[in-house]
Amino acid sequence: MNNKMCDNSFFHQLLANTNVLVLVPHQDDEINLMRDLLVSLQNCKATVYVAYTTNGDYSVPANVRYQEAIESLRILGIPKEQIIFLGYGDSFNTAPNRHIFYADSEPSVSNAGYSETYGAEGIKELIYQVKGHHHEYLKDNYIADMELLLQHINPAIIFGIDYDTHPDHRMLSLGLDTALCNVQAHYPTYKPIVYKGFAYVTAFHSYPDFYNSLNLESIKEPQEPAIYHYFGERDVYGSSIYEWKNRVRFPVNEGNRGPFLWNSSLFNAIKAHTSQSFGFKASAVINSDIVFWQRRTDSIAYDAEIEVSSNSDTKDRLVDFKLFDILDINSLEPVLNPLAWTSSDEDTQPSLQLTWNKAQDIRQIVLYSAIDFDESCRECTVYIDDQQVGAGIVLPKGHPLVLSLDTTYHGNQLCLVFDGPIALAELEVYATAMQDNPLQPFIKIVKADDFIYEYYVDDRKQSLDLSLYTYMTEAKDITLYVDGESSIERNGSDYTIHFHPKETRITVKATLKGHADCYDQVVIHRVSKEALSMRKGLQQLDKYANLFFLRLRRKWYHLFQKQ
Repeated sequence: MNNKMCDNSFFHQLLANTNVLVLVPHQDDEINLMRDLLVSLQNCKATVYVAYTTNGDYSVPANVRYQEAIESLRILGIPKEQIIFLGYGDSFNTAPNRHIFYADSEPSVSNAGYSETYGAEGIKELIYQVKGHHHEYLKDNYIADMELLLQHINPAIIFGIDYDTHPDHRMLSLGLDTALCNVQAHYPTYKPIVYKGFAYVTAFHSYPDFYNSLNLESIKEPQEPAIYHYFGERDVYGSSIYEWKNRVRFPVNEGNRGPFLWNSSLFNAIKAHTSQSFGFKASAVINSDIVFWQRRTDSIAYDAEIEVSSNSDTKDRLVDFKLFDILDINSLEPVLNPLAWTSSDEDTQPSLQLTWNKAQDIRQIVLYSAIDFDESCRECTVYIDDQQVGAGIVLPKGHPLVLSLDTTYHGNQLCLVFDGPIALAELEVYATAMQDNPLQPFIKIVKADDFIYEYYVDDRKQSLDLSLYTYMTEAKDITLYVDGESSIERNGSDYTIHFHPKETRITVKATLKGHADCYDQVVIHRVSKEALSMRKGLQQLDKYANLFFLRLRRKWYHLFQKQ
């Protein structure tokens, strides 16, 4: 065991020849969404592209937002050649102008006065680079440019902004769903890995907890009313796929694990967005993990003929990749359109049937109820070629019912029968339990749900309770052990490290059985109460020094740089 450092196999995987697309609406959202995962992926030799759908020009000129984005991404190692602008107008919830979401035939006019795409800083927008003309601010053009982006980059992995309160974030999330569906209709073999994440409730408006502890805390679950513009049970988060237990978590790099900001490359990248005073949000954005929700794109339901027992005119909603739509894109509190197939009132035993030209492997079925579906006991029975293979209760509020079958079945026909009225947003059928992923499985040692790295404790403490986070593997397949004379005790899925009284530095390593190349290693430092207090004092000095210089930076910008 190398007891000199913290390390994780996630940072050493090889992603050469893997294109990654980060798709965000505004210049600064790339950090809200990705944090230093931008750095990790590049270090693994992935080619990372960052694309902005808008020019961020609502109140700040596009050339300023371009400059800031280019400088911020330079700090994080992404060259100018891998930054793409779609060139659409920036909007806001209270904007007097009609949002592009409603621009079906007449172009919208942005707050900056534009009605067609444009570039800045000598950079042309994507449509002009590829096809030599601008695009009017129409909804169809926006989605077409997203499709062009996907074809232009051909990303194997996509990270996209999800359904925040900002209308431009919502437009991107819904537009990406549509663009993916359209591209896959033309290129059925294209099945990227898709991760979506929030810029607000888990970042920009999240808990400012960087300085709470010497040990950096992980992102906390949004709670009402603590999180600004989070609406509790009325919010998208907490509905559909967005359950905290289902989040995907990634580790962060050594230079951004705290306890200070002055030496953080991510903090320097955040500060580059001076016009947004983004530096003041660093304590909410920098955490010990990075959170997303994953959507699979390899459903074989897209290739099937679908028959439903009633209301056949809306059956295509079952395979449009969208889990919901929206009725009012500007309302802070979500006003959603369920966008579901709903059985008729007269249909007492609704059913749907998928038929393929050739027999298919079927291992997993996922049913999403409509996001406004409130029944809690609607049973679904599954048949493959007339053989019953499973059953389950459809969950309310769009939560997915995941039916993992006991074996892989091979059949031409899948039938789902319900014991009462049903409203379904999406149906997904998979040949495998997990989608092929360029990313490798990884594990992470956790303390009280926080990812830990270099972890400091009072040397009077005699033990420490730990657990594990796993991605694409199982906790039961992991071995945890410590160096030196300290010992480890396992309690089900939890562990307790018992410290030897004389040891001040304990290395703990977790390894996947049979796969030594999948591991996590942390270092626990047992230090005196006085040393902890001194370190905490230095952290507070870092906090107030940064606040002082951020205020100077903001004053300088408003006096001399704002255009």
